[in-house]
Amino acid sequence: MAAPLTVLVDKTPLLGPTIDTGMRIGWMLRMARLVAGEGRFDRLEDMAAVVETNVTALHRIETGQARRGVVVDAYERALGLPAGALRAPTDVMCRHFGNGPVDRDPGQVVDTAAGLSALTDLVLDGEPDGSEWLTWARAMSQPFALGLPHRLAVPLVGRLARELGRSQGRAYPIRHEALALLRRSGYGPVVLEAVQEIVSDPHAQMVTGVLSVLAEDASPEAALWLAQQLHVPRMQLFVSATIALEKMALISPDPDFWVQLVDLIAAAYESTEPGTPHWECLSHLMRLIPPEDRRRLGDWQPPHPPAPLGIETLRAASEPESGVWQECVERARRVCREVGIAYQPMLARLLFDAAFGPYDVRAYATFALLSGLPTITVPLHEQIAEIATHHHDPGVVLRARARLSGSRLGSIPRAARGWVDHENPQHREVGMILLGAAGEKLPEPHTERALRGDLAGANAALQGLGLAGDQRLRDIVADETHPELVRHNAAWWLRAGSRVVDDTDHVAR
Repeated sequence: MAAPLTVLVDKTPLLGPTIDTGMRIGWMLRMARLVAGEGRFDRLEDMAAVVETNVTALHRIETGQARRGVVVDAYERALGLPAGALRAPTDVMCRHFGNGPVDRDPGQVVDTAAGLSALTDLVLDGEPDGSEWLTWARAMSQPFALGLPHRLAVPLVGRLARELGRSQGRAYPIRHEALALLRRSGYGPVVLEAVQEIVSDPHAQMVTGVLSVLAEDASPEAALWLAQQLHVPRMQLFVSATIALEKMALISPDPDFWVQLVDLIAAAYESTEPGTPHWECLSHLMRLIPPEDRRRLGDWQPPHPPAPLGIETLRAASEPESGVWQECVERARRVCREVGIAYQPMLARLLFDAAFGPYDVRAYATFALLSGLPTITVPLHEQIAEIATHHHDPGVVLRARARLSGSRLGSIPRAARGWVDHENPQHREVGMILLGAAGEKLPEPHTERALRGDLAGANAALQGLGLAGDQRLRDIVADETHPELVRHNAAWWLRAGSRVVDDTDHVAR
């Protein structure tokens, strides 16, 4: 009889400065083997034989003690997953949080003139999916591959960046990793140029992904540009810049990362009004700045107190018997029962980070980690939607709802289907976005009401219509009774196109 599997637990404090990256990526690979393998690889020995390694080595990988990119690639092939479905989240987690195992065998990349030419022809003339973009980016991000002329690199990188913004399901993390590799390579300035061009359009939507990619290289130039976006009165832009700066500070090796930014952030905070999203974003950034860097502001005092964090509720979660933690455990148990696997303590921790925790970067890294495990992530999203619908703490509802709207699942949880009729306008807005992200048609009366209301509601309706490729956008552009800004934003969606999903993604499809 085989020995029982080691229970994988992230024992770092819930609100601590870091997470156990190795344990999380090992858990993801084990779950892929047990769930996506459909019983073919329940024994570690069976997977070891297929990926051509020994059981001991594979056990070390699945328990987060070792990392070999070639083995992760072999898991994808054995499980019938698209290239990058597991490798992209693995590399992202290790790069962002810095404490994962070193990749001892990342594998070969295309390194011949003929191979690079074939890959470039594919992305130039074809319709590449996420895996093909990633293969191309891996090759082009190598030091020897800096031969692509600027006139060809700019439109290619721009096309990938524009696709990333609209991507749903697995299409998103794989394209994000492709663009991130280019950002960290000699083509990094080209990525910055492409992102700045996208954002320069005052009607551009869905910029969170491309701004996130900028954070992959914490250059002073990019950090300063992101901080300048905090002064732009476009909600999606300053929210995205806030998340990107949090991520950039996490990645940056520079202990003085915040020094050049404190004056800009303080000035942006002075222009906020309590109760607004702008105030909440700037409050979050002010908390992230180390006290020694804040002292550079001298006698400066904020004009009003920062947005409450609800930290007392979260601090209590670190107690084993706290209500928040017990809710995470119980909801994780429900997911495991639905999937048909033993209870996974790691899933409770991931649920906490995704729905309750104060760190946006950890939440979205969790969604990326789970993107290769649709059998698990779909019921987990149901639990997050229930939290955002029924939780007694308004702060938790706000956080869970916002996280769900940016999760890029590509399908809509059952609990969120009724949000378009919700009494809360923010629930209605996210409900429309989620319907569009799933490729579903928005109901007519709700859409018309949102378009005739405030800008936040109108943009949410346009995002839902745009992602779904709804032809009503043409009518909106032509209807002069709509505000000019709404018509121009609708025209942007007609130029940009609808959501991007890959054929291999049966959830987003």
